[in-house]
Amino acid sequence: MMLEIGCGKNRFPGADVAIDINRESLCDIVADAQYLPFRDGVFIKVVMYEVLEHITDATRALSEINRVLVKSGELELSIPNAMYWRAILRWIIKGKISASPEHINCWRLPEAENLLRKTRFNLTKVDFIDTHFHKPSIFARIFPRITRHSMLIKAIKP
Repeated sequence: MMLEIGCGKNRFPGADVAIDINRESLCDIVADAQYLPFRDGVFIKVVMYEVLEHITDATRALSEINRVLVKSGELELSIPNAMYWRAILRWIIKGKISASPEHINCWRLPEAENLLRKTRFNLTKVDFIDTHFHKPSIFARIFPRITRHSMLIKAIKP
């Protein structure tokens, strides 16, 4: 079974169960990712796109995800890239790294890796992606770590 956390108004194809904290979302269950209402080891995969930066205690949320995953279960998530050039420029000009006032957290890749290790995940793959769906420039292909808005991270529960 696949769990989607933070589905909003666009459910991920293939998700068997979707949760969201927002009652107006297209979720099956209104729930907080920090307190998942599921037994241990029931999901094969958990997906969470552009959600973790909104959660007060990211460590608790990832620990909960680890708890509900089966052994060798997969986690796929995307988070904003703190090293994105526009985020850095915003920090220099406004003193704010976040792209949105709703973002509580922001990570660089080494920090995200440490967070996953701390919550007992093994990182398997990281891609720098652009969630704005426009064709990347040559500069973006050469320097993806600073020209892509988000990181797509894949990890497994050992």
